[in-house]
Amino acid sequence: MYPAKPDKVFPILSGGLFLGILSAVPPISYLNCACCVLVIGGGFLTSYLYMKDYPPEQLRVTYGDGALLGLLAGLLGAVVDTIISIPIDFFFGEFRNQEALESLRSAPEIPTHVVDFLTKLMVGGITVVGLLFTLVSGAIIFSLFSMIGGVLGVAILGPKGSVILDTTRQTSNIGQFQSTSPNSTPEPPNSSNSSSESESEREGSDP
Repeated sequence: MYPAKPDKVFPILSGGLFLGILSAVPPISYLNCACCVLVIGGGFLTSYLYMKDYPPEQLRVTYGDGALLGLLAGLLGAVVDTIISIPIDFFFGEFRNQEALESLRSAPEIPTHVVDFLTKLMVGGITVVGLLFTLVSGAIIFSLFSMIGGVLGVAILGPKGSVILDTTRQTSNIGQFQSTSPNSTPEPPNSSNSSSESESEREGSDP
C-alpha cells in the first residue's frame, strides 16, 4: 500500500491567502500589472507547500494536480481579495477610481459603453453589483493565472513520488503469461496413428 498523500487544505489556504491579500493591498497589488505575477506566485506557492513533504513512495505528482491546486487557490484568493477590497474602497476608493477612470477614458481601444458601465460601478460606491462583478472577474482571472503557477511549480520542483504505473504487477503478469503460454499450445495429432486406425476399421468392416 502507498503512504497517505499530504493534506491539500493547508497549501490551498496558504496560497489563496497569499495571492488574495497581496492583490488587494496597494501598492503591492500593482505588481499584478506584470502578467499577474502575484497570482502566479500564489499558485506556485501552493504547489511548493504540497510537494515539500510529499512521500517518495507515493504516486507521482502530475500537472493535473498542480492545476487543481492552483485553481482552488485562485478561487479562494478571489474571495479574499473581494472581502479585503471592501474597506480599502470605502476609505480610498474615490481616489483610486478617479485614476482608473482617467486611464480608461484615455484608452481609445475601449468601447464607450464599456467605459460608461465601469464608470457607473466606480462612481456609485460600494454596491452589490460592483462586488459581484469584482468577485466573478477576479475568480476567472485568478483561477487561470494561479493554475499556471501551480503547473509551473510541479514542472520546476518535480517530479515527486514514484512512477504512476505499478511495474511489479506488470512483471508478475508477464511472468505468468510466459510460464503458461508454452504448455497451453495443443500438440498436433499423430497422422500415422490416425491413418493406421482408419485402415484397421476398414479391414474389420470388409466381409
